[in-house]
Amino acid sequence: MSKRCEVRCLRQKTQAQVPFWVSYLPAGWRERYILRHRPYVVTEEGEQISISLQTDGNSCYLPVWREAAQQALQEAKASGAVIAVSPLAADLPQDILPFADGRRLTALFAGEGVAEALRRMGKDPHACRLVVADGNGVQAVLATLPENINHLGVWTDRAEEFMVWQEEMLEERGLVTEVFASLGHAAFRSADAVISCAKDGKGMVYAFAKQAFCLDLGANCGLLHNLTQQRQDVQMADGLCFSIEQGHMLAADAEAWAYCKIEAFRTCFHNWTPQTAKEAKAALIAAGVRPIGLQLFGKRCKIRKIAG
Repeated sequence: MSKRCEVRCLRQKTQAQVPFWVSYLPAGWRERYILRHRPYVVTEEGEQISISLQTDGNSCYLPVWREAAQQALQEAKASGAVIAVSPLAADLPQDILPFADGRRLTALFAGEGVAEALRRMGKDPHACRLVVADGNGVQAVLATLPENINHLGVWTDRAEEFMVWQEEMLEERGLVTEVFASLGHAAFRSADAVISCAKDGKGMVYAFAKQAFCLDLGANCGLLHNLTQQRQDVQMADGLCFSIEQGHMLAADAEAWAYCKIEAFRTCFHNWTPQTAKEAKAALIAAGVRPIGLQLFGKRCKIRKIAG
């Protein structure tokens, strides 16, 4: 049975699980005891393995705690874990288990997520203009967009690589698409929604149409921060929430579940191509997976209806 592993540090005001007398030791001695005898606590329930590092968020990035996390991940792998999820993922060892961050699963349903956001804003998704900003995995994103999109463009500086895609869209869907390199292009300036795979793209901040929506798939924290500070009219998300097995999950947890349960998604996770993405999405839909909301910075976010 494939299991998923969750790694966290102690929450604020949460005490480490140690013998009661250890709490009376001086702080330095107490930390040395924990590191030597119980640096982490592992619990297992069904298909979920939970690892709690016995330190707070300020210390978990230190080398000694990274070593403890590495040992804990190896123990989880030996117990059957095949994937991990953690808010600390960027600072944990990446060579023991793959980490789910929710971006691949979100990318497969990006079109549906954008449509839901536009509906909540009071717009008709079928009449809206969508632009996809080029970046890592963009071809797989384009391959899995739903067929009810009527206005589509791609912002890229390598237009020649999208010529075949444009021809396929015209033949298969009868859809004329625009591929352009300038943020000043009318297609970007008038877009109701942008799916961004870009790692950079700071110039996009002022190019967004008024009251547009942005779904960031590129982990572009700089873009999201600048939008928050400078474009309050633009609403945004960096992931989707999903309905799975009669429950709701945020993107990273849902991605870990899909990795364990859906073979086609696991293949797609390690081999991200348009074909594997299509197959993974079909398998997920057959398993009843569907997006039900949006998230930002690891929490569900509310999309405001546009006044007037």
